[in-house]
Amino acid sequence: MKTLRAAVAIDSFKGSLDSETLGRAAARGIRKASAGASVRVIPVADGGEGTSSVLRKLMKAETVSAEARDPEGKVIEAEFGLSGKSAVLEMAAASGLTLVQEKRRNPWRLSTAGTGDLLLAAAGKGADEIIIGIGGSATSDAGAGFLHALGGRFYDSESRDVVPVPENFLRIVRADLSAPLAFAGKISLTAASDVMNPLLGENGAAFVFARQKGAREEDLGRLDEAARHIAEVISEAAGNDMSAVPGAGAAGGLGFALLTLGAELRSGIDLILDAADFDRTAALCDFVITGEGSVDMSTSLGKVPYGVARRASAIGVPAIALAGRSCVDADGIGDTMLTSVFPVHRTAMTEEQAMDPALTEHDVETAAFMIARTFAAAVYRAGTEPC
Repeated sequence: MKTLRAAVAIDSFKGSLDSETLGRAAARGIRKASAGASVRVIPVADGGEGTSSVLRKLMKAETVSAEARDPEGKVIEAEFGLSGKSAVLEMAAASGLTLVQEKRRNPWRLSTAGTGDLLLAAAGKGADEIIIGIGGSATSDAGAGFLHALGGRFYDSESRDVVPVPENFLRIVRADLSAPLAFAGKISLTAASDVMNPLLGENGAAFVFARQKGAREEDLGRLDEAARHIAEVISEAAGNDMSAVPGAGAAGGLGFALLTLGAELRSGIDLILDAADFDRTAALCDFVITGEGSVDMSTSLGKVPYGVARRASAIGVPAIALAGRSCVDADGIGDTMLTSVFPVHRTAMTEEQAMDPALTEHDVETAAFMIARTFAAAVYRAGTEPC
């Protein structure tokens, strides 16, 4: 019997299991279906929380701890990865939503300053090639706090210093960004994100993302107005305007600040797949299993299953997604680039039951087993070594 070959690259099922645990469960299912199957498990993330951890493993990076301010300004310990002159960090470690108690979430007062603290710490360790994962933010400050931490200054009409959080934005009339621009000119910055929204307007950071960060419905238009004002001030000081660039609205507008400093914006999943040498691995496989907690119309906006399927499709390898919940129909699956979507839970259950880690791990293993049985039979009938 010929050897079945597969790769597994599943995003975390948020609130249930992480990428690595899900990958191992799927690998067990594949090996049960085909004795001696060759399976490569690739932990993945999309630029948000977990991106730094995954890239650290792939880069064999040292984990470094540094002091940084959380979104409310309290000093905490946050980690980043360091490998030679390359560093990888994620804004969620210092400016993430999970760092703020739900009752204290207020985008008018929260800042990305801590992400700037982490960037300075990485550069202080000698890193001059730095990747920042920009997902999972608590903030809607257009990255102004980040620029402030890098030495940027913001002034009111009487030339007094102003702390750049959204509740103060309309008081700010001028900025001096000479320090952050000079700093950025000495390093290579890459922003990893799965979000392609602009900074402003109905598809921008405030209207699309601020509700989950504690904004009320009546706040959205005012937050967008505040972001528009600070973007004009920042753009004038920098000599460019990046507010309409896809991705500028990522992480409450941190994408805008990074683009203003000349950062390259890249898909988080593509960065990880490149680091894992995914294309070469997948080219040797019969199929690839990917997935996420909910496969829906947002999947095609740059989420992990779309990124994996796009790369697999380019080399002619089928990609099947495992989903805690699937909302994609026959008309929509083409947009995801996936060959098919396989819901992992086979019986009706409550959301609480579906999130149970032990049940999810079991059902992912079973689903992968079913998929692998089909491919194993096809490989055996073909009578040739899989390509």
